[in-house]
Amino acid sequence: MPLHPGYSIFNLITAPAILLKQEGKKLIVIEVNQAYEMLIGLQSESLIGADILNPVNLPVENRYFFEHELVKSSLKKSLKNQTADKFILSTNSLPDEKIKVRSNTELIVENVPVCAPTDHTILWIHSIAINDIKSLQQVDDSEKRFRNLVQDGSDMIAILDEKGSYKYVSPTSEAILGILPTYLIGKNAFDFIHPDDKDFVFDQFIKIEKNNRLALEPFRFASASNEWRWIETIITDLRSDPSINGIVANSRDITERIEAEKALLISNERYRYVTMATSDAIWDWDVVDNSLYWGEGFMTLFGYKEQPGFVEISSWISRLHPEDIERVETGIYSLIESGGTNWLDEYRYLKEDGSYAYVIDRGFVIRDINGKAIRMVGAMHDITQKKKEEQQLRLLESMVKHTKDAVMITDANQNHSGLKITYVNHSFTKMTGYSIEESLG
Repeated sequence: MPLHPGYSIFNLITAPAILLKQEGKKLIVIEVNQAYEMLIGLQSESLIGADILNPVNLPVENRYFFEHELVKSSLKKSLKNQTADKFILSTNSLPDEKIKVRSNTELIVENVPVCAPTDHTILWIHSIAINDIKSLQQVDDSEKRFRNLVQDGSDMIAILDEKGSYKYVSPTSEAILGILPTYLIGKNAFDFIHPDDKDFVFDQFIKIEKNNRLALEPFRFASASNEWRWIETIITDLRSDPSINGIVANSRDITERIEAEKALLISNERYRYVTMATSDAIWDWDVVDNSLYWGEGFMTLFGYKEQPGFVEISSWISRLHPEDIERVETGIYSLIESGGTNWLDEYRYLKEDGSYAYVIDRGFVIRDINGKAIRMVGAMHDITQKKKEEQQLRLLESMVKHTKDAVMITDANQNHSGLKITYVNHSFTKMTGYSIEESLG
């Protein structure tokens, strides 16, 4: 006679279990595995042959499990309906000294009938699965974190097939793009990408065949309002994972960042054009890290071959005339420390050819919300020619004042009275006898 299939199935079970034979309204224990013995605290010899619906043959102290109301109710229900039944039993409702598991543990108790195909006899497998409530709570917490990430996070998470069609889209698609996840399912992601970006995004996407993880360059993606949003995406190939079976795309809206970068680029270009158009040497000093940016005018004014860019502030100080260094440094740092904003000074600055240019330098201090100086911008203006002209005028004035010859200067424009006298020296007054006041006009 072939072995009842109930035995074969029972022998495969690793969880605590007993095999029961149905005899009328009785359920007789015919097999007990070791895991069940350890859990309940009974030897198989004590259990085999016992009717667990009426365990009078068991010692009183060992009847606790089968006399539990939920256990009895489930077994009777299964026997009456000839169907499987399952329920959860907390170990907190069992004697601590009896049950061989720690407290706060759940027992999933199940009764499963196994029918023989030949004589239709039924054996019952009564098994117990053990779940640690703490572990279940950890799983629940993990699931909550996942929901918070997927549903309430700032990223849109999607699963695509190898052609780019959506298999799953997180609820955040509505917040980011204004598009419901259900609308995207089954549609191809490339149909939403800007025509100018589609080819290069696809070229990157197919590289996933050789790379498990790729960061795609930013691209434009259509929103529900038909606006183009800049998207930054990382794709991960998880097609080999049965639970995912696709390419995971983690996308973030970076439109504001892209627009800010564009605005900064335009601003920098304007700044560069201004520095190219002016003859002044425009500078930008980062006070925090002591780096100094020179504009185009630096080369024009002083003849240096250095390209516009960042240098150390010490390179500016080292080119000040030795007689001016202390005064200029003291003035600029005193302004910064005192909380001032506007700076103006005049000094000599070394040129590439070894000569010194006279410059007038104007600067403006930029401070943070706490009043700390963080930047200073300004412009150096070459006044060398003006200085030379002033020196020549002073020399000429000295010569005119001290010469013994009479000197008279008239206005170049003649009026009806003739030429207007605008200057006479002392020698003129001595020669003519007229005072300076009488001579002018």
